[in-house]
This record gives sequence, C-alpha cells and structure tokens, in this order.
Amino acid sequence: MRRYDKSDLGRLVKVDDGGQAQLYSAPLFCHPEVTGQVLYKEYERKVLDRFGSALNNGLSTLVAYPDSLNPQQRTGLLARTIWPKAVIVDGKQVVGLIMGKANPAFWFESDGEELLFNLKKLLASPKHIERQTLTVPSLRERALLARQLITALHHVHRNNLVVGDVSGNNIVVTNPNRVPDGLPGGAYQVKFLDVDSFRFQHGSPPVPQGDTPTWELPESLQLDVEIAAASGLQRDSLVARQRLRTQATDIYKMGLVMVRLFDETDDAPLMYEPINARPRMVAAFGEPLTKLLLMMLDEVPERRPTSEYLVQNWSRFGGAA
Repeated sequence: MRRYDKSDLGRLVKVDDGGQAQLYSAPLFCHPEVTGQVLYKEYERKVLDRFGSALNNGLSTLVAYPDSLNPQQRTGLLARTIWPKAVIVDGKQVVGLIMGKANPAFWFESDGEELLFNLKKLLASPKHIERQTLTVPSLRERALLARQLITALHHVHRNNLVVGDVSGNNIVVTNPNRVPDGLPGGAYQVKFLDVDSFRFQHGSPPVPQGDTPTWELPESLQLDVEIAAASGLQRDSLVARQRLRTQATDIYKMGLVMVRLFDETDDAPLMYEPINARPRMVAAFGEPLTKLLLMMLDEVPERRPTSEYLVQNWSRFGGAA
C-alpha cells in the first residue's frame, strides 16, 4: 500500500527539525517493506501552502515509481537510495511520507550518541575527520568510494531521474567499522537521501530542488548577471531556467564531491578547483581517469560526461575495480 491517512500512524515522536519538514518516528506503525523503525516526514505548513498541489500530483507517482521497474532495475535503485514507501494524507491533502530508518551501518557513535554518517563528514581534512571520531579513509578507499558515488548517481539517472541537490548532506555512507570485511565495492557504500526532491527529467519535483550553500552551479552564477539586467516576462523566464536542475547539474555537483573528497585540506568543503585534489586523484586513478572526472566540472553543461559514460569507461580509463 502506497497511501495512508495520518491517523493510521498512531503515536509520533519528533526526531529532527528541517527547513522544509519535521521528522518523526512512528513506533506503533508497521509497513511490510520496512525492517525496523518507520520514520514520518511531515512538510511544514509554508511548504504545503505553496507546493501542496505539486505534492498531491507528483509525490505519489514518485513513491510508486520503483514498482514499475523490472527486478534488476528496482533492486539497483532501491539499494542506492532511502526511497519513501508511502505518502501520508490528512483529508485530501498529501502532507508527508514514510520511509525506513537507515540501517545501523550508516551511523556512528560520538560521545555516546548515534549520528547519521553523511558524506559531508569525509569531505574534510584528515585532522577534522579524526576529530569527528571517524576513521580517515586511505587513498584506495577514497577511490572505491568515488566509484560507488558515480555508480549510485548512474542508477538514478538511468531511470530518467534528476537528484537536484547533490551535496555532502544528502548522501549517507556506511561506517567501515560496521560492515563486513571484503565487501564488494569497498567498505563505503552509499545512499541518496531526500528522494522527494528528485524529479523526472521532463517533469517537476514534488518539492523544490535547491542548492546547498557552497554547492552553486556555474550556469546559475552566469544567469545571475542576465537576471539583474532583465525585467518582466524575460526575467521570469530566466529565473525559471536558473531553478531548473538537470542530470548535467547533478554531474557538476558530483564533480565537486570528487574534488572535495581528495582535497584533504581545511578548505576542502569549500573547494571548486582541484588545486590540491588533482595530485591525489592522479595517484589514485591515473592521469586519464582523473582528466575524465575533472571534465565533470566543465562550465559548459553539454561537455560534461554522463554518469553512464563514466560507469562504462571507468575501468578502461584505469579506475579501481
């Protein structure tokens, strides 16, 4: 079942506050596709007032999308995302969604508290990673993680989807201390969060796709100049273009992930240029694959490689298996 009334959830316990939604656990509610804790994400009133129609029309379609895939495609997509399991309605309005809590491998303990292990924690200097009580990944582990990230993005893109807000906050990784040794693809496995802001390539997202600060796009910055000089309908058209996220913008942001993963300086979370990362990338991948990966940062979207091309040519360009 992909649709429930809010009253079906029973008692709710607040877990977290977000910019667009509140997150609750639903300890009395069970869903056949969730092993463990069910989480309920309820949109803020300001989001419902502005985007309620889009949620009503689009979220159910997005939630049910994996049901339309063949078993191999479905498994590949669900293995790399925290996909919502159902929409929640209050009366006739979609007000939120339910999903499973990320399994324990995606968490780590700090000062007696369990924290979600998001990718942002690895886009930092080794000293900063250690201060977070985390293990600093080796060069090979970073290379394997890079391939996991590109592969995960490809599983989204091959299904005609756009992530939109690719950033260190919206990707979770496994804790290498909580997974078996010798795991295929390395100890760092990845999943995308916030699937409700995904959109089909030729559609609109149920909730707005934005840019996390310090993850801005060159095409958006270029449009800023044009928007400042425009007015009326022309300005509205330019603003709409600036807000549009595509698979090419996903590629650019994943290119920033590559640079920040290998930068290893205190400035890593802010880096747009591979000044420090490039030598480490060459050591990890070799020159040909490094050059291909850095093409993801091309200011011209059409010149960026697709996720399909990256996956298909990874080994040919010398990447780690």
